Amino acid sequence: MSSTRKHLFHIVDPSPWPIVSAFSAFFFLSGFTFYIHGILWGGFFAVFGLLLVLSSAASWFNDIVQEAAYVGHHTLVVRTGLRLGFLLFIVSEVMLFFGFFLSIFSC
Repeated sequence: MSSTRKHLFHIVDPSPWPIVSAFSAFFFLSGFTFYIHGILWGGFFAVFGLLLVLSSAASWFNDIVQEAAYVGHHTLVVRTGLRLGFLLFIVSEVMLFFGFFLSIFSC
């Protein structure tokens, strides 16, 4: 494998965190539902799922920080794309809530 870059973008390595986050969210939500309905081990599963969600989020964030700061995968083009993506996310949320409140106030 060559050390020269062929393009300015970073191809993300395979990560276990998306599937771990999905299963931990499933444990948390099903445990919370069981707890609400009074099933015996519901509270344990909810707390266990919440701890798994928090630990997987922290580990995923740690991997992103390592890629950006220590390994140097985040070039100027990648950082610009991340900023633009986050800005578009915020704009879409503002438009969603604007439409939601506009529909409420118009009724």
